Amino acid sequence: MTPARMRLLVPGVLICGSLFLHGAASAQSALSVDGALSLTGVEDDNLFSTPGAGARDRISRLTPQVGADYRSARLSLAGRYAFDAERYAEHPELDTSRARQHLMIDLSARSSRRVTLSVHGDYLTTLTPGGDLNLATGLAAGRARARRREVRPSIEWRSGPVTGGSVTYTQTLDDLAGGVASETRAAALEIERRTSPRNTGSLRLGTTRFEFDAGAITTAHVLSFGWERDLGRGTGLELRGGPRFSEGRLDPELTASVRGDFKTMHVALTCARGLATVIGRAGAVMADSVLPSLAYQPRPWFRVSASPGYFRIRDERGGPEAKVYLADLQATWHLGDRLSLVGGYRRSLERGALDPPAPGAGDAAREIAHDTILLTLVARQGGRRAKFGVVPPVK
Repeated sequence: MTPARMRLLVPGVLICGSLFLHGAASAQSALSVDGALSLTGVEDDNLFSTPGAGARDRISRLTPQVGADYRSARLSLAGRYAFDAERYAEHPELDTSRARQHLMIDLSARSSRRVTLSVHGDYLTTLTPGGDLNLATGLAAGRARARRREVRPSIEWRSGPVTGGSVTYTQTLDDLAGGVASETRAAALEIERRTSPRNTGSLRLGTTRFEFDAGAITTAHVLSFGWERDLGRGTGLELRGGPRFSEGRLDPELTASVRGDFKTMHVALTCARGLATVIGRAGAVMADSVLPSLAYQPRPWFRVSASPGYFRIRDERGGPEAKVYLADLQATWHLGDRLSLVGGYRRSLERGALDPPAPGAGDAAREIAHDTILLTLVARQGGRRAKFGVVPPVK
């Protein structure tokens, strides 16, 4: 096992062990198990996410998923595992039974009402790293095997009815076949205080270190101030911002979001600026994003949603920039308690590039358009709960 894997594994093992030992003391617990099987047909007009006219194909995808939740008075454990098996009509050489695998684990233990220990773990391997891993930038990444491993232990506490805080550590390992591997380590201390029934203020001190195989290293320190406002009737506002010191420069880092939950509609808007990584590329990038979303559910059995997006990405040290425009539409019909039909359309348009163009390359080589249409039939089995006593409240 490599040293990088050891650094990722040891903190998680120690915390997981302590959580299990702590929760074993409770004799009363509840367990639920659920599963799902999805069959999807996909029409893809740019299979390899290349500039210009891309290769088209029709994909048949089978996705089994299983999940389990265990809860006791002081311990909760949740896990999910899913994988995609794909068959291609025009490119049979791409047929695979592991186009994507995703494993997620959440552990949480409370020693009292005031202290909670938790750890979150993620493992994802995929052949479409752009859509699955470049979530903070929206950039395309071609078609290649990529992997992400992440562990995030944290401690949360309440020192009084209106004051609390948390300490969080996150370690993420990314690698792409034929590309650059990266490791991101982030630690943050946050103190928050509720100043009124509807207002909460917070102060966060964070440090993030980006390290790449090519030798590039970026360290960023951020001091940010946050404000949360409950506007009533299912609406809220959250603002966070402050200076970031990195590479000898002082720059702003900002996040703003507003949400509204109504009887048949959910609306949200998130705007952010911060450092991020691009899978397979050395060096941190500056990413600005605007992400609105709208969901409308006029009937319990029907829901439609729209999630457009805009990203502007550039190297932290300057140079060319890329812009990404996204449109994501989805409609869901519940055909019964166990069966659903999901239809979706997604368009991605990327203009520009983070690296200078090759000699002789024109503007067409710097634009990537990608459209996908999908129709999914989902069968679910779950809701059965095996109870071993009644879970008492935490004292």
